[in-house]
Amino acid sequence: MSLDISENDAFADFDWSPQVLYWSLYAINEADLAAVVEQAFDGAELLNADYPDGTPPHQAYSEITMHQHDTVKKIATELSRLPIASMTKTCASVRAAHPDRELPNDFPAYIQQHASALVKFYAAASESDQVVITWWD
Repeated sequence: MSLDISENDAFADFDWSPQVLYWSLYAINEADLAAVVEQAFDGAELLNADYPDGTPPHQAYSEITMHQHDTVKKIATELSRLPIASMTKTCASVRAAHPDRELPNDFPAYIQQHASALVKFYAAASESDQVVITWWD
């Protein structure tokens, strides 16, 4: 994801955390917040319909999408409610629900790091009245 704050670009690499974050939220029956996390990682509209995956030679593996200012503010508000401490304790439940999937070695630290980064990222974008651009690379 990316946003532009004043003179500096803000960029966050969330690794492959979205899926693990969704699973941890479903494990504690927080489907509504899982949907917010999913929305945060999947932009609402194409950044450039003529070049949905970027202009050559700077193409990404996915469509490049964005959230407008008002959506960023709504997502930031909802993400501030993430029960990160509870999410860090879901490893056994997530492993049981997805036995064939590889999970991070230090599951609690991974959840803490990526969930906190997501909350902070959207809070900064919201406070600066920025759009958020998303892509998978």
